[in-house]
Amino acid sequence: MIGIGPFPIQVVTIIAAVLLAWLTARIVGRRMPGAPYKAAGSMILDAVVWGLLAARLAYIAQWWEEYSATPMAMIALGDRGFTWWVGVLVVVVYIWRRTHLTQALRGPVLAGVMAGVVAWVVAGGVLDLMQGAAPPLPDLQLATLDESPISLSEYAGRPIVLNLWASWCPPCRREMPVFEQAQTEFPDVAFVMVNQGKARSRRKTFLIARA
Repeated sequence: MIGIGPFPIQVVTIIAAVLLAWLTARIVGRRMPGAPYKAAGSMILDAVVWGLLAARLAYIAQWWEEYSATPMAMIALGDRGFTWWVGVLVVVVYIWRRTHLTQALRGPVLAGVMAGVVAWVVAGGVLDLMQGAAPPLPDLQLATLDESPISLSEYAGRPIVLNLWASWCPPCRREMPVFEQAQTEFPDVAFVMVNQGKARSRRKTFLIARA
């Protein structure tokens, strides 16, 4: 096994989409007589907060065994642990109930939601294009668990999955069995697991313990 992992730039696109949704709801609300534009913007933000909370709690419930062993990891949002479909469902239900009681808010809020969704989808497409046009990885010089030297160029000509991992990272531990199963099912794909800075003895102890 060999360790690299990109920080989710998708978080930036989500924040931008939420801000656009909030701004759109306020602008549309200003132009509609009797529509409280401030309340429309606030509803967008409230819905997002409840949606994110629900998505996080659903993810923690799904992986409760791992999170119960390290409770502080529950607040480590950097692990990207969200069950998005649950969050989206909560947002839809929340907005539907609130606008059902206050009809004047429905137009501005729905306009904001549509603007945010379109921005999110477009930004996601742009990111996919950027990633597809990214330059090739450099020929990293790595070492196997027994300290034998190896470089990425040795995997040239075949698909490669390059993953950074660390023993202190709950998502990394959850991914290990998935990668092992995938390597068995797709032997033509090279799954290269690069450890992030642990000493060889500690890496070996961790891998033997979980085997």
